[in-house]
Amino acid sequence: MSWLKLKPSDRVYIIPTKFGLAYAAGTVFMILIGAAYQNNLVNLLGFFMLALMFTSMFVTNYNLKGLEISRIENIHGFAGETLPISLVVKNNSRKSKVNIEFDIRGLKKSAQYDARSEIAPASDSRLLATFTAPDRGRHVFSRIVLSTTAPFGLFYAWMVCPNKAEALIYPRRVGDRNWTESHGAHVGEHKRAAGAEDFKEHRSYYPGDNLRRVDWRAYSRGRGLLTKEFDEASQTGLHFDYHRLQGIPFETRLEQLSKWVDLALQKGQPFTISLPDRRMGPDTGLVFAHRVWSELAALPSESQTQSEKR
Repeated sequence: MSWLKLKPSDRVYIIPTKFGLAYAAGTVFMILIGAAYQNNLVNLLGFFMLALMFTSMFVTNYNLKGLEISRIENIHGFAGETLPISLVVKNNSRKSKVNIEFDIRGLKKSAQYDARSEIAPASDSRLLATFTAPDRGRHVFSRIVLSTTAPFGLFYAWMVCPNKAEALIYPRRVGDRNWTESHGAHVGEHKRAAGAEDFKEHRSYYPGDNLRRVDWRAYSRGRGLLTKEFDEASQTGLHFDYHRLQGIPFETRLEQLSKWVDLALQKGQPFTISLPDRRMGPDTGLVFAHRVWSELAALPSESQTQSEKR
């Protein structure tokens, strides 16, 4: 979880909603009718509507005062799919806040959940919304917008909260190639070299590594957490190789690998994957799959690689 302490903004913007504009037009019309016919009851109703409109404006503005975003959970998802984002809003004021929503500039919003949940004074409340995920890669959401139309829906008030929330967007899970075109060992096939020839080298432990591959003897000798790696001949399961996907664009390769990882996860098959700059596995499970997807998401595009070489 990524913990962010964001300063509350004192600048609240407010404009009438469509309903608010219609209500204002009706209020003006009512006041004009009362003045034209010199009808005290109509005048009284018109000025009551006017007072209600101004009251709504002040209350809607105050409904955002004292709010701040205390934390934002890690954001990750697949490009083009639904991206759920959860954040916790803290109410520093002495009054309850209702009907608080949030948007992220640059993302298309799908749905808002629990927006009408009351945020009690001096307490936190989690807000959840879904968006359409952007393209693959790391994205920084520089501005999150808290908004409300409470209590009467006549005005829309919003507050911009600058931040540095990061999202890691995985490649889309699409591709038309059968995974048997790129694996090193068929499903169910088991190869093993003899004795010590199986072991290849140690590498630093990465959270999510298979604990059975951790060298606990080395750890007991004070060498830290190290993970054992073995020769390809001793590996089992599937092998997905980026370099064997020839003749298709870079992003399409990553999308095909992403799909294969998803299929291997669904079938519970261990797999090894060869990326442009590293090799991962063999391993299985959701944690390992997210590690692989994270590596795929973080790979620089071909244009970025070419510009760095220049």
